[in-house]
Amino acid sequence: MVKNGFCENKFRSMLLSGTFTMAIIYLMLLCDSIIAGMFIGETGVAAINAITPVTGITTFFANIITIGTGILYSRAIGAMNKKHADELYGQGLILSVAVSLFCAVMLLLGKELYFSVNGVTGDIYILASDYYKWTPLCAVFTILNSYIGQMVYTDGDETCTNISYVLQIIGNIAVSIILVRPLGMQGIILGTITGNGLGLIPALVHFMRKCNTLHFTWHLSVKDIMQAVRFSAVDAVIYICWAIADYVLIAHVSGRYGENGLISLAVVISLLEFGVVMDGVGLAVQPLLGTYLGENNNVMIKRLMNAAKAAAAVEGGIANILILIFAKQFCGLFGIKDGIALEPTILAVRIVSLGLIFCSMISLMTSYYMLVDRVGLAVGVTFLKDGILYSVLPVLGSLVFGKNGMWAAFAVAPVVALIIAMIFIRWHYGKAQFPDLLIPKHTDITVLENILSLDKCSELSEQVQKIMLEHEYSKKQSLKAALFVEEIGRTIIEKNKDNKHAVLVEISLMFEKTSVLLVERDAGKVFDITDPDIKIDGLSSFILSGLMESHKEKAYQTTTGYNRNMIRFYKNED
Repeated sequence: MVKNGFCENKFRSMLLSGTFTMAIIYLMLLCDSIIAGMFIGETGVAAINAITPVTGITTFFANIITIGTGILYSRAIGAMNKKHADELYGQGLILSVAVSLFCAVMLLLGKELYFSVNGVTGDIYILASDYYKWTPLCAVFTILNSYIGQMVYTDGDETCTNISYVLQIIGNIAVSIILVRPLGMQGIILGTITGNGLGLIPALVHFMRKCNTLHFTWHLSVKDIMQAVRFSAVDAVIYICWAIADYVLIAHVSGRYGENGLISLAVVISLLEFGVVMDGVGLAVQPLLGTYLGENNNVMIKRLMNAAKAAAAVEGGIANILILIFAKQFCGLFGIKDGIALEPTILAVRIVSLGLIFCSMISLMTSYYMLVDRVGLAVGVTFLKDGILYSVLPVLGSLVFGKNGMWAAFAVAPVVALIIAMIFIRWHYGKAQFPDLLIPKHTDITVLENILSLDKCSELSEQVQKIMLEHEYSKKQSLKAALFVEEIGRTIIEKNKDNKHAVLVEISLMFEKTSVLLVERDAGKVFDITDPDIKIDGLSSFILSGLMESHKEKAYQTTTGYNRNMIRFYKNED
């Protein structure tokens, strides 16, 4: 088995973009706190954190449709149902507009109630109240930007996605710095709104590009909405959990440790939000996993997840080491460079960082279980860690061991959640399904991979013929499938003759009782190999055109920027 095949290479490509995407989102979350610390001071950072529960509510509404729609869209593409994929995209856009307006109205009417409960007073309250004024408009831009950006990313346009996030961060920082002096806290949130507006521009450019497959279709279905909400639940619930936990802790810390405690808490919450960056692994997995699930290709699902687990562990470990080394500099980002709050805050972030690797693993685990239709399990694990444990353990740690006990509880919470989750899954689902929870849909799956060359095309062809003969297919059918594989490979080489990069190909043979589904994937030039009117660039494309015209069960689909061809052969067909 190839360990560095098409799947791993495509995952790494998506991981870079996914991690970059989530890192920019994290910087967007931090931007306001950093600028408040630089230009207003420590109380400005605490004021931003006092509004973090509101940000959590907005992000909940942004994700409740976005994530699930992206997953369902990938699955529809994986199942070769482009019509339904277009309907899902259209429905998501309609709902995003409606939800953004609902969220704005809710925030506009709920200000007095919000501040009457959380216990924030004095200068922190004045600054937080000033910042809150523009949160309804910010919510609208955040939700729309989240949906459109996610769908462009799901459509495989990593370039537009990355440019979008760069413009968001630059616009946010630049405008916030310009406006913070004359407008104070209001200037900071106006910078956030401007950044979100700029981020929409490159995302909208995607719709004019040739690679765009997103097409709006008016569609509203209760069933599809519930499915989208169901798959969005994990990522949406985490922000509600953070909002609740932060709200509880603000009240506890405010009464027990005062203003300096609130300053340390604000930095710790910002560190916990770093889990957003590590969710880039789950984001990178989503398009490929959705496609493999659509095919019921369990072999490649396990391959993909092995690569993802290694990436999650590495990301969590690197984050832990960096925070331990640069804790003082991390605090300095929020304007905490000296004074009595500095040393306690440095110690706090170092203690809390010890749990980051486990946060990374749980983030991937919940994303995976959500994608394989174990949504209740994923939501339960999320609620356990981010809702119950992050709310209860820090308060208990504080009451028993003091302030440092509270920080240690943050590090322990993901470890406890991971252990409980693994024990439950093993007990509830049994040893046979643990931990992947996959049910085989094919009698056998064989995966072949290679870097395309004329010699490798022949080698792959011979392997396909041998495997089909071993599964008791006739010599004629085996030769036919082998011929398809060789001519597909040679045609791809013809189409990519000017490509300076090697073209990886992945061939999956998924055997059922009476037939085998051959799925070919490659990262070469995007073109429809099943089109009988394909442009003839050589002998192989000429031969392949004839083969495709005479074969009934075939399909082609571009998926997250690569080609995917599906051809079915029957055991008893002459």
